[in-house]
Amino acid sequence: MSRIIREAQPSDMAEIMLVMDAAKKIMRQSGNMYQWGDGYPSEAVITADMEKNGGFVVEDDGKIVGYFAFLPSPNPLTTRSMKVSGLMMFSRIM
Repeated sequence: MSRIIREAQPSDMAEIMLVMDAAKKIMRQSGNMYQWGDGYPSEAVITADMEKNGGFVVEDDGKIVGYFAFLPSPNPLTTRSMKVSGLMMFSRIM
């Protein structure tokens, strides 16, 4: 097995969304009924990650098996207590 992490590209979107759907299914099966509802994260959110050079995919033998966003904090989705200037944060980890 050859596993790599690389920056996500717009051409990866279909595979990224499949990974997102699989992650949501696992969350629902394990009792997490509320996180990532209502179409979140959408293609627009993933595109915004990429535009900030913060979207990454995990590949196993050329197949995308994971996605994460690694973006500068503060992120508007974090709570006030989590905001610390200059830190990086992981978000939307699959």
